[in-house]
Amino acid sequence: MSTKNGQMLTCDRCGAWIFLKCTGEGEMDGGYTRWNKFEPAIGWEYVKDVGMVCPECWKDYAEMLERYKKRPPKVKED
Repeated sequence: MSTKNGQMLTCDRCGAWIFLKCTGEGEMDGGYTRWNKFEPAIGWEYVKDVGMVCPECWKDYAEMLERYKKRPPKVKED
């Protein structure tokens, strides 16, 4: 059986997930502080008050923002 070190990233909106392989380690303070580095999560974005979202949810979010930013048509007052 083989194993791979990595990180599972889950969409906080829909539950979709991807596995990011570990690509190495980072260090500072002469090796006192260390962390793992992972391959990039292409298309995944952080949304305030939601969390990490997958590319599909990010597309939905961006479209919703564009609809919100459009000014509503002016209503004639009689």
